[in-house]
Amino acid sequence: MPEQQNNTPGTSEVTDITPIKSENDPSESVAVEKTQTVQLPLASRQKGVGRRKLLLGGGIALFVLAGGGTALTMTLMNTQWQTLSNPFLPAPTMISKPRHLVPGKVILTIDDAHTDTITNVLWDPTGRYLASSGYDYTVKLWDVGNIVQKQVADSPATLSRPTWQILKENAPFGFDELHWSADGRKLFTIVSEQNDDIKPIALNPFADNDKGQIFTNAKVKQSSFSEPQPAPQNTMLAAIDIIVRHYLKVDLWQIDKPDVPVGSLIYQDPDQFTGSFANILIIGWSCDGSLLAAFTSSGHLVIWDVKTRAVKKAFQIPRQQSDDTSTIKISRITLSWSPTNPHLLAVFNLAAIAVVDAVQGKVLYQLSTDDPDAFTRSINPKRNWTPHVVAITWSPDGRYVAASYANSNKVYLWDTQTKEPQMKNGLRMQQLIFPQADDPLAHSDAVADISWSPDGRFMATASYDESIKVWKVGE
Repeated sequence: MPEQQNNTPGTSEVTDITPIKSENDPSESVAVEKTQTVQLPLASRQKGVGRRKLLLGGGIALFVLAGGGTALTMTLMNTQWQTLSNPFLPAPTMISKPRHLVPGKVILTIDDAHTDTITNVLWDPTGRYLASSGYDYTVKLWDVGNIVQKQVADSPATLSRPTWQILKENAPFGFDELHWSADGRKLFTIVSEQNDDIKPIALNPFADNDKGQIFTNAKVKQSSFSEPQPAPQNTMLAAIDIIVRHYLKVDLWQIDKPDVPVGSLIYQDPDQFTGSFANILIIGWSCDGSLLAAFTSSGHLVIWDVKTRAVKKAFQIPRQQSDDTSTIKISRITLSWSPTNPHLLAVFNLAAIAVVDAVQGKVLYQLSTDDPDAFTRSINPKRNWTPHVVAITWSPDGRYVAASYANSNKVYLWDTQTKEPQMKNGLRMQQLIFPQADDPLAHSDAVADISWSPDGRFMATASYDESIKVWKVGE
């Protein structure tokens, strides 16, 4: 059978944007040398709803992904951004882990950070910058390091303008479409070329005249990819090949050889073309870069040995029950590897998180919550989601897991090293929830993404209320 290709719509033009003046600490500023205009194509995922069937637990459950969907082809035409004069100042002093975990206290608020849902918030490896993206078609860079390190006042600091941004029209950034390089000098997202092929691109917001480095496959006429993720050691890039085939595929590039992939990871999904073709929803690297995990639309967790390119394990995680056994509406599927254990990862499992030993191919235990807010359905008819985990992140020392739920404005934390976890229905309950219901600084809507700072003392949350907050969580 000849290969089939996903259909993509045509291109749209993006208007020019007005340069944004740099602003850091309200009492300090970063000099801006000049503004540059470049032409750079960019693509992202459709904001509308896409449907994918997942075979989970022996039955077909229709998952409706809001904000995921199929890739759209868009073109960024006359984009302007700021060039920083000296972006890499000495990084904040790092500590290996919080000396004491505390309930989160807001120390920095970025109100109106975006004008629509924020899909990604990412702390860079130095702990100085936050990158964010959203359905408002922008990627922004926020200089927060000095503020969070020096903030001692009772009231939180505020930040109103980013240091750098890219704006594109009619092409919102979906979840997991933005990643830092391991050295913190580049941001990876996806672009589209004139023939509608979608490609990974590395952008350097700190360089003059940077037009981005596109990763492609010069050996084939057409190729399209999604969710590019650089490896932790900063020498390899992985991206999901979204061409429809009888098998699922992730391509790998060396960072310095962007024209042709150096290898591919292949998985023959047993449910491919059984009622509907399968695809890969999310990928992630182990902390040492030796393994790569993928979660498929048929419900399989696939683990590859990157060096040998062989499938190490492929198995289904027993699905947690839902009140609605027919149509399950979710906003995001996610997985997160431990930053210290290359065999351990946490994987979305509806309203629970499965902690998996990737080498043994088995679930060690599952995390969940007894907080009613996590299971309350939204009154917004456009977000009538089945209760489910949205964001998952580990503390830098690999001890704690933090997560958010689709209809809750709280952050939930579990201590994976506790010797006496509180159990309920075979699931480990959280040790900590913040903020309290009466906290005036809490998000006014659900938390869409979470990022733990490299030193373990701070946590950034992005919300459907279009704001970003930085919380002090470690002393």
